[in-house]
Amino acid sequence: KTFLDKIRFFTEVRDSRIMGEEINSLSNFKNLDLHQGFGDFNSPFDIPLSVKLGRFEMNYGTQRFFGGVSWHYVGRSFDGLKFNYTK
Repeated sequence: KTFLDKIRFFTEVRDSRIMGEEINSLSNFKNLDLHQGFGDFNSPFDIPLSVKLGRFEMNYGTQRFFGGVSWHYVGRSFDGLKFNYTK
C-alpha cells in the first residue's frame, strides 16, 4: 500500500512446503512464514533520503553472503534498516 507517494508498506508470505509433503494445505502452517514485510519512507520532510525498515531481501555482489536465494524452497530475507541518500 502506498500513501502520498512517500510511504509504502509491503508484505509477502511464503509457503515453503514441498509438493506432496502434506495432504491438506490447511493442516500444517509450520513452514508458512513472513518472507518480506517492510516500510519504505521516501524523501521525508523533503530531504533526499529514503529509509527502508523491516524484513526484506538484499542482493549484493555475488550474493554469497547477502542474497535472496530465489532458486531454493526457502528464500533468504534479512531484518534490517537501510538508508539511501541522494544529492
